[in-house]
Parts: sequence; structure tokens; C-alpha cells
Amino acid sequence: MKNSDLRSVLAAAGSRFTRNQPASQGDIEELERMLTTGLPNEYKDFLLWSNGGELAGDGQALDFWDTHRVVARNERLQIAKRLPKIVLIGSNEGETALGFEHDSGSFVAVPFGDLSSETTKIIAPSAGMAIEMVLSREIDLDEVCYR
Repeated sequence: MKNSDLRSVLAAAGSRFTRNQPASQGDIEELERMLTTGLPNEYKDFLLWSNGGELAGDGQALDFWDTHRVVARNERLQIAKRLPKIVLIGSNEGETALGFEHDSGSFVAVPFGDLSSETTKIIAPSAGMAIEMVLSREIDLDEVCYR
């Protein structure tokens, strides 16, 4: 497994990844203000390249939310209260939410049906490494959360 960042991994996926228009620096600053936390540089670099997007996969499609959906879904799901060290940034278009820990930047998966610290699984030290694992079929996110 390489130590690639999220932007590089998704760019290498080519036509499998559908990019959105990039976020502005102001969008990212507003996101951090609304979430009341800083974001990992890897994620900010991704947002400056594509404000969310979709990765079509062999049975593991991923939806990376744009900055507005990140705020809306974290608020609706009460993530600050239920998982105070986590920010959710997308899903596998199934039963699993994707995000990162504030402090470490580690990429995590957590089942939508049980959003708790006990069910949160650290997938990899970075989002890029985690998505490489998904693309290589080294892991299945639903299996990781529901085993």
C-alpha cells in the first residue's frame, strides 16, 4: 500500500471518479467554522480539487459529500454530540458512513444504524490509504462495520 493522498488516489481512478467543481478557500473556512474544528490538510486539498464527488466501484461505490452536505448531514445526524471526535464526509452509498478523526486525521467507517464510538472503526491513517484499500478490494466497508 502506497502512502497516497486522497486527491491523488481519486485522480488515478480516472473515469471511475466523477469530480465536482472545486470548493473555494472560503468554502473550506466556512466548513471548518460550521463544524467548529480544523480539517486534515489531505481533505482540504481534495476539496480544492473537487468539492465532493462519486467513485464508481466494483460493488463499492463511494459518495464524497460536498461541503454543504457535510455540514447538513453532520448536523442532522448529531455527529458533534454522538461522535465528538469525528467528522463524517461521505458514505459507501450503503449502510456505512465515512469520515475522519479530528485529532489524528485517521479515516474511519461507522454504521449509519449505530453511530457510536463503540462501532466506529479506524480503517487507515489517512483517507487516501483507506480508499486505496477499498479500490484494491483489500477491505469491504460494510463488512468492516458489520462483522
